[in-house]
Amino acid sequence: MKFNAATLALATFLTLAPAAAFGHAPPVGVHGGMQVHAGPLHQELVIKDKVLTVYLNTMEDKPMDTAGATGSVTLLIEGAPVQVTLAPAGPNSLSGKIDREVPVGTRIATVVTLAGKGAVQARYEWKPAAPGGEHAGH
Repeated sequence: MKFNAATLALATFLTLAPAAAFGHAPPVGVHGGMQVHAGPLHQELVIKDKVLTVYLNTMEDKPMDTAGATGSVTLLIEGAPVQVTLAPAGPNSLSGKIDREVPVGTRIATVVTLAGKGAVQARYEWKPAAPGGEHAGH
């Protein structure tokens, strides 16, 4: 399997980056996923039935328009990077399919570019939401 230099650099970063550097936001978003600050946004990651969905909201938790947005996700699974391409999937979401289960502790990096804006990055260490989890609010 061949990897380009950028993919290997990202995989190295994901391996070495401390979990504490992965952002601050209410830890559980309104869709029950992991939520972090991503630049000027709250970004929520949900993985369900081998579909990765990223929800984007303002800091005031108002939905962001994702029409014309693009995105990608890199997951470091068992030491190998796995790429997922994201496409708009709803009023404030982008999604893409992954062909495998995502183990707890997987390092994940997302890059989302909204139409007419610059790229926004976020990082996660995957931990599925506990049943009955709620949006903490702030």
